[in-house]
Amino acid sequence: MGETDDFEWDDDKDAANRAKHGLPFRFGEFVFDGRPRFEPPLLRQIAGEPRHVAIADVAGVLYCVSSSGGVAGGALSR
Repeated sequence: MGETDDFEWDDDKDAANRAKHGLPFRFGEFVFDGRPRFEPPLLRQIAGEPRHVAIADVAGVLYCVSSSGGVAGGALSR
């Protein structure tokens, strides 16, 4: 299990995200570092858990973090 002071994630899902999107989950910290971000309300659920999405500009590029439950297991993409 990967983790920082504020986040934790599944290492296998992190590897899959790196392969699919070219980004490690750890990069998601930039989306939550205090910069303005958009968090639209979502009605969609995955396996009965609510889905959460946050979108922020990091160095001129929009990044989207999606997760379900308490662990970032969704995706991080640009």
